[in-house]
Amino acid sequence: MGVAALAAVLPGAAWGAPHTVCPGGTCDHPTISACATAAQTDDVCEVQPGVYHETVDHGVNLQAPVTLRCTDPATGCVVDGDGVRDHAFYLPDGWTVEGFEVRNTASDAFSGLGGQYLAAVRDCWVHDVGGTGIGTVGAGGVIERNVVDAAWSYGILCRGAGVTVRNNLVTRAAIYGGSGIHCADGVVTHATVDVRDTTFAGGAASGVFAAEVHHSVVLGGLVGLSATTGSSNNTVSGWGTDAWGGVARGTGDATTEPAFLGLGDYHLAEALPATGSVETEDLEGDLRVDPPDRGAFEYDVTDIADPPLLAIDEVVATPTAPAPHALVLLPDAGPALLWLDPDTDVLTYAVRDGDDSWARQDVATAVPPEVLSLDPYDLPLAAAIDWRTGRPVVAWLADAAGTTELRFARSFGGGCGSGCASSDWEGCDDPPLLTFDGMAAVAVAVDPVDGSVVVALAAPSGADCGSSDDWAVDLFRLDEGGWTVQTL
Repeated sequence: MGVAALAAVLPGAAWGAPHTVCPGGTCDHPTISACATAAQTDDVCEVQPGVYHETVDHGVNLQAPVTLRCTDPATGCVVDGDGVRDHAFYLPDGWTVEGFEVRNTASDAFSGLGGQYLAAVRDCWVHDVGGTGIGTVGAGGVIERNVVDAAWSYGILCRGAGVTVRNNLVTRAAIYGGSGIHCADGVVTHATVDVRDTTFAGGAASGVFAAEVHHSVVLGGLVGLSATTGSSNNTVSGWGTDAWGGVARGTGDATTEPAFLGLGDYHLAEALPATGSVETEDLEGDLRVDPPDRGAFEYDVTDIADPPLLAIDEVVATPTAPAPHALVLLPDAGPALLWLDPDTDVLTYAVRDGDDSWARQDVATAVPPEVLSLDPYDLPLAAAIDWRTGRPVVAWLADAAGTTELRFARSFGGGCGSGCASSDWEGCDDPPLLTFDGMAAVAVAVDPVDGSVVVALAAPSGADCGSSDDWAVDLFRLDEGGWTVQTL
């Protein structure tokens, strides 16, 4: 009798049947464990969104393969250890887990009956776990498109030969030791690993340790990347003692600082090609181009362009004519737009008001910079924030008897008032700090370490001022010793 005929006559023997799970009791099973206990070979437990306070346990069920799958990862199927349960999943050989958020386990997020390992873990977000993030995938298994954050032991730990680890993001792992990814007999491709926060506190021994590592971005680890068999097209930065673990770097391997979109955002800010990769999708399922980029995320210029930082029509009381302006980020209030109002020759500003609008500040009650009066011919304008104090620094170019003078003011609170007479602004009444002929553009920043002001000035360098080829940029730093020229 064939398999199909046998399934037709034996009750409950329909292999590959879907089981539904939801916490409200309207599905086949109220818990994921109940489904795991009942599942047969090739069955799928389709888990609906919700928070499941359990360790998913198969009981005595050793049927395989079985798949546990979240039906809506965007909404979230959460398995929460509540800080007291050792594991989120305790499963036998050959099972697959897909699409879950796993959090707050006291030990390893995934575990199995002694010596039994999963076939695959994919599309999961594992965070704040007291042991290894993903660590029970066995020989020939797959670990792909996962995010692991804040694992006290290994971020990802392979448990057999020939495991494929691809398109994963691992951050803040190996807090108590281990590696971001440890796959001694496996292949790691297109990983982004950042264990800089844990490297120098007795934590991460390696960013990535594997037989082969390709097309990855690795930040941190006492040893950044160690590939015992071979490596290629990797970018390594921020290691402690050795970038390559004593192993010769492979073709295209580099020790450079990758450009990301922002702190905690590991999308690439510029292309980072990985020649020879055959991957077609990244961690988020976005198509990779040829050649694909290194790391878990494919570079996409739209990540940088959208959403726009500011739409001009969102500004309340927009100046009636074009005016010098600058955009800064206030530590407590968020973005602030500063401009020189052509009607009043007064520097004023607006802050972000919620998510959809900007509100011009009342100069009588607002926090600095309230008002700083400038000559109507003073332009352009630049501003920065001293992050040690949260106070703004403003720089501008002033016309003075045929020369252009760079002036700046640093706020210490309280405002400045008409004519810049208040002592709350440093530098307002000083002699010109820098004098140049023909200066045309200015930018200013504050060194977050020592608070010194760094100014960039763009100026025509030749007689033909209309040609962009004749422009040059000079950098100057102001500290306790005065202004010094900076070299690039």
